[in-house]
Amino acid sequence: MTKAAHIAYWMDAAAQNWQEVGAMFAAGTYVPCLFWAHLTIEKLAKALWVQDNPGDTPPFTHNIARLLWPTTVVLTPAQATFVQQLNTF
Repeated sequence: MTKAAHIAYWMDAAAQNWQEVGAMFAAGTYVPCLFWAHLTIEKLAKALWVQDNPGDTPPFTHNIARLLWPTTVVLTPAQATFVQQLNTF
């Protein structure tokens, strides 16, 4: 699989998860919604990791901050706080 295909895999998976987030939010199931939102952002972070690193396999972690650390993304203090809070889920 090419690097572009790996990135597309993570982006497509995130898009599918985001649809689930919308459905759960509309149904008022907020705790599962938050969990799936975390998975969506995690998959986007994995796509960024693959984009910005030589390898095609991101670290086996759910920690969004760890995934974003070796990328070109620079979080604002508010975004960093949000990521840390989201990691608790």
